[in-house]
Amino acid sequence: MPTVREIADHMNLEEDDILQAMESSLAYGTYSLNQSFDEESEEGGNAKFEKFAAQDDKGYDSLENREIIDTVLGTLSETNRYIFKKRFIEEKSQAEIAKDLGVSQMTISRAEKAIRQRFRTEFAK
Repeated sequence: MPTVREIADHMNLEEDDILQAMESSLAYGTYSLNQSFDEESEEGGNAKFEKFAAQDDKGYDSLENREIIDTVLGTLSETNRYIFKKRFIEEKSQAEIAKDLGVSQMTISRAEKAIRQRFRTEFAK
C-alpha cells in the first residue's frame, strides 16, 4: 500500500495537495457538473473550493487521513487515480476530464461517485 508521500511523488504533487483532496471528499455540497473551482467569487480567491473542501484541524486527523488516502488510492485503478487527480487536485470539470480521456461526462460522473463512495466508506470505519 503506497504512502501519501509515494502518491504525491508519483503524481508530482505535494503531500498537502493529496491530503486536501481527501478532505474535499467529505463535502456534501453540489455544483454544476461542468464547473471548475478556479472561478473567483465576491469573497475572493477560491472561495467556492474552500467551501467544498473541509478545513479541519490537521493535528491527529492528518495521520488518520494519510492512512485513508493510502488505503483508497491503493484500491483505485490507474484511470480512477487520474480522474481523482484531475477533478479534486487540479480542479478540472467533469467535461474537461471526459474530453481528455475520450469518454462521456456521465462516465466521469459515475467514476467520481465511486471514488467518493470509497472515501466515505473508509471515513466511516
